[in-house]
Amino acid sequence: MGRETRITEIKVMLIVAFLAMLFPFVYVAVKRNLAKPTNGNGPSQVVKGVKTLHFGDEFSFATGETCSAGNIAFKELYSEPYILGNGCTFAELGPVELQNVAEAPESGYGHRGAFTEGCDRVKVVVGNTYAVAIGEFQAFAILRATDMKRDGNGASLTFEYAFQKNGSRVFQPKAGQLSPIETARAAMERRLSTEIPAFRKVLNAQLLPVKNNLAAASSTVQAQGTKEMEEIARTMLALDQHEQDCRNSLKDLEAAERQIERSTYEDFLKTASQQELQQVSKAKAEAEIRLGIALDKQLQTGQIQRASVDAKIKELSEPAPK
Repeated sequence: MGRETRITEIKVMLIVAFLAMLFPFVYVAVKRNLAKPTNGNGPSQVVKGVKTLHFGDEFSFATGETCSAGNIAFKELYSEPYILGNGCTFAELGPVELQNVAEAPESGYGHRGAFTEGCDRVKVVVGNTYAVAIGEFQAFAILRATDMKRDGNGASLTFEYAFQKNGSRVFQPKAGQLSPIETARAAMERRLSTEIPAFRKVLNAQLLPVKNNLAAASSTVQAQGTKEMEEIARTMLALDQHEQDCRNSLKDLEAAERQIERSTYEDFLKTASQQELQQVSKAKAEAEIRLGIALDKQLQTGQIQRASVDAKIKELSEPAPK
């Protein structure tokens, strides 16, 4: 009885060893399927912003912040301002407005490399727009240099950018392709980036003549100036509140988009992963059956000698060395 138990234990050990060899291959296959990128097929995830960099600053499109290992860097080379890529490449698009770039080009990019490995670079020209291919074309960004200032401490570059998070080259879907949320978000971004600043600029421009009226000798003109000043002040306060409301609404729209994006993976999580796990269980069961049959056959045909089994049992029964 003890000998049969040991034989069973040997079978189990061999099965376990076989499954251990099988597991990495199954795991890699499952992981590859679960981690498969969207390749730009998911909902549009364009993030826009404005940033100012100084010589030596690095910037990450993913976070929208300066950092120590960014995608791009603003540096001075040969006494000229350049944007350098860290594993990124650039394609110059010329003097086009950011909102007029429908998609990043498929080709025409430079050499890819790290900052210290002969990386791609473009000379900064205010008003010009550049496409940025990040990594092995895993993500794309568009940036437009809007202002550059030089002083005794170097230079500063202000640029507006758009970053497509879903891996697609598309930044402006064709007419009819926008979802209601994307349409509302685009309108809200336009209100914040263009319309509100333009209105605020008009109000600020009106302040000078109103102030002149307040300083006039005529009491009638002064009264008119006082009335206008109050109207401008009230309008500015209302505009500030409207801007904050728009920013809050934009956050809500972005949250709704993220929820929609998560919902697109709901069926995948319910079905694909279960199917893969079922495949693993099936492979495990089939492996146990095949190995069990093979061992029984070898024992029955004498391919595995009883003496060898007894010797293995003895070896396994010996106390472990201390």
